[in-house]
Amino acid sequence: MGMIWRMATPSAEDRQTHDGTPYKWSDYMQKISSMLLSRHGHAERIICVNDPYDTPYTTKDDERDLRVQGSPHVPNTYMKLSDPFPSAGAFKTLLCSVSNKGRLQKMICTYLTDLAQSVDAEIVYSVGSQCTNLSNQQPMPNYSFDQSEADTILFSAYVVLRQSGYNDPVVIDAADTDVYVAAAALSHQLPGTLCIKRKDDIFDCHRLVTATTAECIVQLHCMTGCDSNSSFYGKGKKSVYDQVAKSPVAQRQLLRCGDDLHLKEEVENELYGFVRNVIYSDSNSNTMAEARAAKWKNMKSRSFIRLPPDSDSLHQHCLRANYLAYLVRHPSLKHHPSPIGHGWELVNGRCRPVRHTRPALPMHLPAPRPAEESERDESEEGDLSESDDSEFGEAEHSDSD
Repeated sequence: MGMIWRMATPSAEDRQTHDGTPYKWSDYMQKISSMLLSRHGHAERIICVNDPYDTPYTTKDDERDLRVQGSPHVPNTYMKLSDPFPSAGAFKTLLCSVSNKGRLQKMICTYLTDLAQSVDAEIVYSVGSQCTNLSNQQPMPNYSFDQSEADTILFSAYVVLRQSGYNDPVVIDAADTDVYVAAAALSHQLPGTLCIKRKDDIFDCHRLVTATTAECIVQLHCMTGCDSNSSFYGKGKKSVYDQVAKSPVAQRQLLRCGDDLHLKEEVENELYGFVRNVIYSDSNSNTMAEARAAKWKNMKSRSFIRLPPDSDSLHQHCLRANYLAYLVRHPSLKHHPSPIGHGWELVNGRCRPVRHTRPALPMHLPAPRPAEESERDESEEGDLSESDDSEFGEAEHSDSD
């Protein structure tokens, strides 16, 4: 629903009401409802999926905090239908507060409840573990999920819908690459037609990728950068995707990412090989340290940020990719496990990605090699001999005197 919130933001033309009165929250509610019905005019059921903002932490904490960064203090806003709607800038600031978002969700739910009594389409409203059929005011426990992201709840609801025996086409209305990728993969796993709406067009997700690519596209997306995991500096997704689509080896390296919640060593080794071979085009190195050294040696204009990641940082990256791929590849999960320990940690109550666990420089220098020790011993013996000879000579000279 976050996409609809922003799409319904009133333009300057919208704010010029016919009677000259200020644009109100009631006008905004009406625009949201009109948009929902017009975008899906032939739908039998419209499921409105919202991000739950009452979760203690989420993998998107970093992303949400960046949106707030630099913004002034965000006041609590208690919306009423009769109140004037804020300016575009004030509305954007208002949405930086999860408390304000929660109140907006409740306001929309109340408005759609009244609307549901007068339209043919069945309207379902989902906010995390709470899901209600607004048309008959009945709870829908089958569509209630203990998950922290609307992106994954969308597909958990889709699985339940298909398992209930519904075979007609389903259209997902979203503007997020994460959703597009998950839809492309899932359309090859479940029966029925899954479509996605982009602007005014509707695409069949089954035709977005081949069956072979569908088996590893989620893993590829989580490894090369998504909403909750970083990308590799200077490495575009399109070129990497083209390589993977043509390479059975790269597809095999990605295939098992997300099989299990806990990342297995052999799966991680395959992902390391994928990063070296595909991301950094290095088929000669056997470790990340070798890949970094080779890259540094061949750089004309040397830059640390263009080096492949070290094994410590890449380990945390792979943990996050495996966790995210696991959630997407197992849409039937009602409850999502905590991300803590899977590439994230709690810092002051916020979920933060672990970037590294080792210091940038070694705490201790390595012990000298045996050859170095023998050379050092011979040098010390030579110095000692010279010292002894000089002392002996001085002693002789003293005796002769």
